[in-house]
Amino acid sequence: RGGGSSLDELPPSARHAQPLGTTHRLVVVVDSHEKLSRSMRAEAVCEALAPHVAPLGAAVAKRQLPVGDFLIVALPIALLAAAPGAGGGGGAVELPPPAWSEALCLDTVVERKATSDFIATLRDGRHYHSQKARLRRCGLPRAVYLVEGSVER
Repeated sequence: RGGGSSLDELPPSARHAQPLGTTHRLVVVVDSHEKLSRSMRAEAVCEALAPHVAPLGAAVAKRQLPVGDFLIVALPIALLAAAPGAGGGGGAVELPPPAWSEALCLDTVVERKATSDFIATLRDGRHYHSQKARLRRCGLPRAVYLVEGSVER
């Protein structure tokens, strides 16, 4: 990813935290560069995800991520309630820097690829290995490739 983001910009890990259910709420963070198609950019991805995660008590936010396309964080309930867009409009909650600095990062980062992009990434070994190295360096114990689409042609 461009934009000068650093892996140091990820929130601290929640691995050693106490149970968060009463003090924090889960937020699925969508990378602001993520798009499912030419017409479905990050904001539309957030709007599509929101009704699926809301019944689970989670929210969706859009933010430039230094690595991966999706990240799940736990945010203090009070900060989330005060965040722009938290009124339940069905889109993304905005995470300004103060809220992001209070987020606790869960243990998994997700990199989404269309089947054709994933195959192209594998064929171009340099891109695959550099991306895999960035996912490993981010400090989270689990990196997942989510591959979408048909493998049949």
